[in-house]
Amino acid sequence: VVAGLTERDKDGKPTRGAIAGLREGDRVAGYLGNDGRFREVSGRFELSDARRAAVGYGHPWSLVVERSGEGAAPERLTLQIPSAARPVEFPAIPLNAWVTAIAIPLICLVTGLFIGLTRPEDTSAFVAAMLFFCLGRGGAPTALYMPPGFREFGLVAMAALFSFMSYFFFRFFLSFPSASPLERRAPWLKWVALATCSVFAVWNFFWDWVPGRSFSAGAAFQARWLWLDIVQDVIFVLWFLLGFAALATNMATLRNQVERRKLRILLVGALGLIPMVVLYVLRVVFQGDIPKDWHWLG
Repeated sequence: VVAGLTERDKDGKPTRGAIAGLREGDRVAGYLGNDGRFREVSGRFELSDARRAAVGYGHPWSLVVERSGEGAAPERLTLQIPSAARPVEFPAIPLNAWVTAIAIPLICLVTGLFIGLTRPEDTSAFVAAMLFFCLGRGGAPTALYMPPGFREFGLVAMAALFSFMSYFFFRFFLSFPSASPLERRAPWLKWVALATCSVFAVWNFFWDWVPGRSFSAGAAFQARWLWLDIVQDVIFVLWFLLGFAALATNMATLRNQVERRKLRILLVGALGLIPMVVLYVLRVVFQGDIPKDWHWLG
């Protein structure tokens, strides 16, 4: 369903959707391919495939929508979308996109490889490397718009990297530089964290895969099980909080000044996750309306 339609671009000119007569509330039914045949679009995957197949510079294309009138049955309309001119120069990428989609993932990847390869025998180094790999996923582009085959692999990878982020954060500070009081009193906690994050990874995959296959099934699934998603989001955030607790208790009990200094440095870096966690809680757990300009930070 069309929502948030932009009628004018940044130069004040009508957008192609506005020129074609597209309206908010229209339901996208499909598109006409280059051969003139109608192809149904029932989910995000088919919509992505349609964009690659039908949309190109210098070529108009046709979008088929269903429009509901007041008290009348939905009417199926074919809208001619004007062609887009090929840009003369590569469009400028916003700074926040450079930071979140390129710089942060690249820095995290290089750091994770450096830590993991230089100390392969160290369990803490392995956990830290996996944490950096997970953090690098934060600004990665969505896998929903990848070609078939790559798309499913991307969904699995993105769901796993995101879902295990809090586990590796908690797991690292639970035992670095030595076993924290929390680890000594409740050694079973790390296995609970691993189990809940594993379930969360499978859940996040289906949360994206179902609407990818069908808009209607995805809307029904997400509306029915939103409460369960929120519960798992709370548990996901809980492991971050327990990771900070393990870090704090370790700092309070360590007598070795060198190790305490290491933890202070790590604490400064870990505090950088707080804005992400806060915005995540506001937007996902409390379903808050966060301005789009702030989404990149979360």
